[in-house]
Amino acid sequence: MTDEDPIVRWFTHEDADAIIRIHSENLESFEEGPLSREFVLQSAQRPDFRFMVAQANGEVAGFLGVLYYKAVGRAELGPIGMKKELQNHGIGSRMVEKMLSFMKEEGVRRVIVHVKAQNHNAIKFFMDNGFVFEAYLRRYTFEGEDVLQMVHFTA
Repeated sequence: MTDEDPIVRWFTHEDADAIIRIHSENLESFEEGPLSREFVLQSAQRPDFRFMVAQANGEVAGFLGVLYYKAVGRAELGPIGMKKELQNHGIGSRMVEKMLSFMKEEGVRRVIVHVKAQNHNAIKFFMDNGFVFEAYLRRYTFEGEDVLQMVHFTA
């Protein structure tokens, strides 16, 4: 996997280009097209959005975002991306675990994620991380792809 144990930390502005590269490597998994640096930096400045990254061997290996509504106790996880060569090594699960813990601390009880219905690896990943099926959303993406909505309750 890596020479050192990956660390999971909060996003800094210096991480923006790495997030864009990782997102581009995994574009088929995302609802939206390529990200711009401006979009990443503007999202990170929102008070209702948080990014975290996983860092391995001094480089950003993955990222995870969450849009949350503290006042109503709900959140939507995503986007999430990992360098292809580091997928299936537990790093993404560590990010999800840390983000869910943060959501619980913030008083968010209900966290959803949207996954393309054909993305069986992502569906399994989220099920392995405690999410359960909630809804099947037909022609949900801009391209008309079906999406599963999965949910995790923090309390």
